[in-house]
Order: sequence, then structure tokens, then C-alpha cells
Amino acid sequence: MKRMTGKFVALSLLVLLGGCSGAEQADAPAVATLQSAAAPSSAAAKAGTERPIVPIDATEEDIKVIAQPWVACLAKRGGPDYQDEDAWQWFRKGFDGTDPVMKACLAKMPETQQDVLKRTDMAAFKDNQREFYQCAKREGYKLTAPDPVTGEFGLTSIGPNGDANSAEWQKCEREAFAS
Repeated sequence: MKRMTGKFVALSLLVLLGGCSGAEQADAPAVATLQSAAAPSSAAAKAGTERPIVPIDATEEDIKVIAQPWVACLAKRGGPDYQDEDAWQWFRKGFDGTDPVMKACLAKMPETQQDVLKRTDMAAFKDNQREFYQCAKREGYKLTAPDPVTGEFGLTSIGPNGDANSAEWQKCEREAFAS
């Protein structure tokens, strides 16, 4: 334990000293990271939207890490019925407001970058959906007509490119929502 504590202290000092290197680069571009993308902005915090955000390029491992506090809350409040190794994926189903355990843990429930945009800026969401639709169509997917309000669409059939979990589909979605 002493060896681990010493390593932690040494690492902490190294991080602190590295952060105090002197000159700040005012004109250096900000670099988005998974950590910065998942952290709520001060505007989001003021608006009560403090839920963790899953970036468009997050891997399954990233999502598991982001969802861990939510999953722990579900297990703590809901007991064995909520202790599932795949619970980290449940946020994708959304929340209909009926489950009291989900309601109690809602502040920790991750939401996708797309869902945040849909909730906060429908015009931008619809623009991104339009780009997504055009890319998916170029890739050869057979698509439903876009919803007139949201621009959301789906697949009419599974073709040679696969379904919504295929690499091409996800590439189109990432490109459309990356901006």
C-alpha cells in the first residue's frame, strides 16, 4: 500500500508541476478530448443539463466508463434487478418517466451528443440529420423518408452495407454530427 501511495503522490506532483510550466499558449487551439466532451459546460449546468454526454466518436469502452456512475446508482437503488453487466447500454433506450429507479438516477444517466442537440437546438439537429441522410443514401442504404419535424429516418431494409451498426452507417452519423 505504501508503494502505491508513493507512486500516486509522485504522479500527482508530476501532473501539478507539468501544469505550472509557465507560459500559456493563448493562441493554441483547444483540443477536444473524451473527458472534455463528457464534462458539462457551465451553460449546461445552469440549464440543469448536467447529465454526462457520450461523444459521437466514443468507443464501447469509453461509454462503459462514462456510464459507470449511472450503473452504480441503478444497482444501489434498484438492487439485483439492476445489476446487469450490460446495464451501461440501457441509456440508449431512453427514459419514459415511469421507472422510479431510473428517475432517481436520471442526473447520472448518459445521453448522446445527438440527443443533447435534439433537445437544445432542433434546427441544428435537423441540419445534421439532413447531412446524415444524404451520406447514408450515397452509401447505398435504403431509407425511410425523413420525419418533417426532426429529420430522423430509418432503414427500409438491410442491404449489402448492413444495418445501423455497420461501419458505413456510423461513419455517416459521425461525419454529420461531428460539427
